[in-house]
Amino acid sequence: MKMLKNRWLLATLLAVLSACAVLGWARFIEPAMLRHVQQTLPPLDKLGEKSGGEEKTVLKIALFGDTHFSSVYPVSRMRRIAEKIDREKPDVVIFTGDLIDSLASDPVDTAAIAAGLAEIEAPLGKFAVFGNHDYGGGAQYTYEDVMAQGGFVLLVNDSYQLTDQVCLTGMDDYLLGRPDHQLLQRLGDDSYQIVISHAADAVASIQDGRQDLILSGHTHGGQVRLPFFTKAFLPTGGKKYDRGLYTLQQGSRPRLLYVTSGIGTTKVPLRLACPPEVVFLEVELPGSREVDSR
Repeated sequence: MKMLKNRWLLATLLAVLSACAVLGWARFIEPAMLRHVQQTLPPLDKLGEKSGGEEKTVLKIALFGDTHFSSVYPVSRMRRIAEKIDREKPDVVIFTGDLIDSLASDPVDTAAIAAGLAEIEAPLGKFAVFGNHDYGGGAQYTYEDVMAQGGFVLLVNDSYQLTDQVCLTGMDDYLLGRPDHQLLQRLGDDSYQIVISHAADAVASIQDGRQDLILSGHTHGGQVRLPFFTKAFLPTGGKKYDRGLYTLQQGSRPRLLYVTSGIGTTKVPLRLACPPEVVFLEVELPGSREVDSR
């Protein structure tokens, strides 16, 4: 009987220590990581569209989002993000929104964030959209100013002709903004159309648009990925597409959706089996013009 009791105590102790170790990892170790994710997107002709036999070029995109700067995710890490992006020398940089977690209740040094953003270099430009946290807590105008000071063009239901081959469109936030889905129906067929929408589930509202690639964040990849628990951590607007690459079918023409797991945390300061990431996408384009202007 005494032996059974000792075994039970030992098992309990091991379980408690294991739980503490996992919690410590999720609270202090994994959120401080910054993973490099490399993804080559399949060309359109491999998805069903014909390229016409033209020579192809490659556009390199650095994609990041959901930094949620706060007392939990310090502004000092902005420099590390910038350094990681600059090492890869992308053609264009895209931020999918949610820069600061809660500006009203947990203010941070916005000048330091802007300075870090300004260190990021991209010959074809740096672009961003609104996330729901960029509207909440009175952050709307601060966000606009910080992104502008950091050299980012903020796209709010607006398009930007990146090159002769590529058009970039940024949608307003799906939850707190006023996205103009009619805009996407007016996009032409002459360019490769890239759409940025903070919340991935907004794709259900833009089914009739002309898009080749949609880039989103918002979900944090679930932030804590455990069996039967991940869905509980997914936010409204991010329930269907949680992270990674998806091929979506629109009539006879497919399109791609990529959802980044983001960088910071919100609600609970934990990440488990879902480390922060910066994503580098290589997009194969038809045509012979160079997209790299360096």
